[in-house]
Amino acid sequence: MLLALLLALSSLMINQANGSTIFVVGGRAWVGEPLGNGSYVLMSVNSSGAIIGLLTNGSLRIIYFIPSPSAQQDLTAPLSPPVNESSVVYAFTNASSDFYLRLFTVNRVSNGELTGPSRNVTYLGYPPYSINLGSGVNCFTTYIYASFPSPPQVIPLPVYVNAGPFITKVTGRITLVRTTPSVPIEVLGPDYVVVPLAPIRSATYSVQVCSPVNASLGPINDLIQGIRFSGKYSYSTSVPYGDPITGVPAYRTGWCSDYAMYAAHVLEGEGFNAEVAVGYTIQNGQASELDYHAWLEAFVDGDGWIDAEVTPPSLTASGGAGGMGGVGSVLMGLAISIPSLLALIVAFMDRVGRQR
Repeated sequence: MLLALLLALSSLMINQANGSTIFVVGGRAWVGEPLGNGSYVLMSVNSSGAIIGLLTNGSLRIIYFIPSPSAQQDLTAPLSPPVNESSVVYAFTNASSDFYLRLFTVNRVSNGELTGPSRNVTYLGYPPYSINLGSGVNCFTTYIYASFPSPPQVIPLPVYVNAGPFITKVTGRITLVRTTPSVPIEVLGPDYVVVPLAPIRSATYSVQVCSPVNASLGPINDLIQGIRFSGKYSYSTSVPYGDPITGVPAYRTGWCSDYAMYAAHVLEGEGFNAEVAVGYTIQNGQASELDYHAWLEAFVDGDGWIDAEVTPPSLTASGGAGGMGGVGSVLMGLAISIPSLLALIVAFMDRVGRQR
């Protein structure tokens, strides 16, 4: 019976939203994402959970049934590097070492992990898709290409990260120009987590880089110089504390996430909105589990989100001066959890309800 309903979808299309086709079948909402050649990824939800299927040439294959979660789940990142674990994450890119590959941001510590923020669906459709992280003057645009030997569960975004003692650049508009193959993407807010709804082999981006215009960067520059370049702090993957907010100033050592979380806390005390960005550094055009990293992201009026390196340089850090540690299977957990798809479908059902 379900198949019969799905085969009748073409006559029940009621709207187009962000490139997605929305249907109502027997009072139940479905979201269809075209994959080409008449194929659709279909998603629907009721009180018991969500159904995700693939409709190809009139034949339906159910991919997932997802029970309704009791609560929305946040993404998490470890406070310290996992031990004796490995990951299949790998990327080749033509980006310079000034760029990092950003996955998402976190803003609090919970049970020994960096977590949050809560996510809502901001977009469902196909590239090109643009994100405005910031603005400035004397802007230029560069094109960045990344290939993925193993299909990523989250598409990383290349951002310019200031690694010197002063903020010199701001990442403006990032456009995910295309993916290969061309697949629909899901973008979760508020920190722009980009998820491909089918496997991809590569991504092409255009990235705008600008000079900052705001004069209120002093507190950020002071923090970078006081931690990263003062010579008073050291890099270590083994720390004698559990809370970086109190542990970093007391012991003056830590992993990249410890320093980023402490810096964000200090800036928030000075009136800034600051978070911890999680992703990878780029070493010689490559990024892998060894380059897993966390850094500071602070919002400045007039310039937007500014990315900065606060981890002290270390000759003993496994990834070099950036202070990276290995990433394990937890990184696979950074990929959007299945319940986020449920939130996606609920959002579309809400839209359908308002339009009927």
